[in-house]
Amino acid sequence: MVSDFFIHVICRTGWSYIYEVVSHDLSYDEAQIFMKSIREFCFAGWGKVLGADL
Repeated sequence: MVSDFFIHVICRTGWSYIYEVVSHDLSYDEAQIFMKSIREFCFAGWGKVLGADL
């Protein structure tokens, strides 16, 4: 079971991805590649935490 606190922390952490893209002045293409990697990384992690066989 995932706690509300866990979800809260993960959601707050997600904003740091956007901050890093902006603060490092990534191009649109670089940002897309970066966010695709983050999406794949998080998808795998959520699958494990939720006990899903993704």
